[in-house]
Amino acid sequence: MTTRHPFTALISLIITLLFAVHQAAADHVAPGDQLIATSGFASLAIQLPQHFYRGISDAADFEKPAAANKVELLNSAEAAFKQADIQHQIALAVSRALSEQDIQQLMLWYQSPTGKKISQAQAHAASEEGFSAMMAQVNDLLDQEQLLELAQVMDKQLNFVEFIVDLQEYQAFAEYSAVRSFRQQALNIDGFNERMKRRRNEMKFNAEQLVMISLAYAFRNVSAADIQAYEHFLQQPLTQLYLKAAMRGLEVGKQQMVKHWLDNVDLHIASE
Repeated sequence: MTTRHPFTALISLIITLLFAVHQAAADHVAPGDQLIATSGFASLAIQLPQHFYRGISDAADFEKPAAANKVELLNSAEAAFKQADIQHQIALAVSRALSEQDIQQLMLWYQSPTGKKISQAQAHAASEEGFSAMMAQVNDLLDQEQLLELAQVMDKQLNFVEFIVDLQEYQAFAEYSAVRSFRQQALNIDGFNERMKRRRNEMKFNAEQLVMISLAYAFRNVSAADIQAYEHFLQQPLTQLYLKAAMRGLEVGKQQMVKHWLDNVDLHIASE
């Protein structure tokens, strides 16, 4: 299990949702599975555990437990992700929301020249190299009013800011629960949620800055015509239905993962 710079990982998740990572799918793959692979949600499910692992690693850096204890928690988290099977939960939610004809219609866009052209920007934008280049261009990007306005439109369509804040809370829960485990203390879920609630506005402000800059950077070399086509695609009821279903499945998978994680490491919940 490897981890990367936290901001790089967040950028990667943002860009994964924004630009599909087109993957070759075998003929026998179910249409729903092929759609979530082609549209980037399979990659998202694969990247998500890295944030939870980072929370555990941060807790270990602070608490300095025996190396074996850290490895045990990381292994427990990995087992919980396998039990939850987030990618399957996404595919299940999509298959319940969409017909095979709906899926085929969405695939036509993702596999179109415009869809493929947009997706080609993903690899660089989500890489370590892309992150470094973006940070070097932050001031210039903040001066690009048209790109920032476009970024705001994209965020309204895809709700990136709330997703990033939720993801940060997810990582914070991993750190909190790992600290409690290292100390052999029970969890106070209500207390943790209250602390996150107090921090949410600050986290949301920081996430907004990250998302706006990330989207502006991602779109900087995309033509106006391709951007317009992408905006039109995002505004379609079928696209919205798909994205909401996929995110619903992602959330179910995350919740199941947390349940398995608490069971695996035998963390008890108590009120303080």
